[in-house]
Amino acid sequence: EAWVEPLPPAAAPAGDLLDHHAVAARYPDQWVLFRVYAHDRHAGLSLGAVVAEGVAAEEAVRVERRYRSRNQTALLLTYHTAAPPPRGIARQLSRDSG
Repeated sequence: EAWVEPLPPAAAPAGDLLDHHAVAARYPDQWVLFRVYAHDRHAGLSLGAVVAEGVAAEEAVRVERRYRSRNQTALLLTYHTAAPPPRGIARQLSRDSG
């Protein structure tokens, strides 16, 4: 299990926040916990930062719970980078949770 602090925007490609498709390219073949900060409606992308990477499949739920206990309002995506969530997922999640 790997536990890292949120990736600062300056560390992301071109100084931008990562979208969840860029995460798949940056962290191939592993589970990640991705915190969504915004949704770019024009591009249809969820924007955010990786808060945990290298998580084993059986640990993914526990890692998400641990992060959520620190920040109950965070919008989180836990997924394997070989199958990133569909474009627009942040908009769907925020609509469902709000």
